[in-house]
Amino acid sequence: MTRLLGFIPARSGSVRLPGKNTLEIGGKSLLERTVKTALESTTLDEIALSTDSAEYADMATTAGLPTKYKRPAHLNKSETTSIDVVLDYLAWRRDHDMPDISHVLVLQPTSPQRRSEDIDRAVK
Repeated sequence: MTRLLGFIPARSGSVRLPGKNTLEIGGKSLLERTVKTALESTTLDEIALSTDSAEYADMATTAGLPTKYKRPAHLNKSETTSIDVVLDYLAWRRDHDMPDISHVLVLQPTSPQRRSEDIDRAVK
């Protein structure tokens, strides 16, 4: 069975642009835009946030995406790869007896022009 996860990586410690995921465009933060776009998609079976920040987790919850997963400290470095973060999240899911995921679509908050239709077209 195919289960598609929309995965939003949002580390709080940006070196080049501090707080970048909270920057607003058109009255919404980059993180809020990503969460809302993912929630509006019709092709994602689940959506998950990976963050080290309580502020980011609260923002996602306010935007409609509650989260229980907290990214571990050893994955909060600028040199950490997206695949390492995804694999950690998938391992966390297995440890919590959650359904398996077959495919992952990474949704970077730094792509604010992406629309739910873009996600759905890319998946199809």
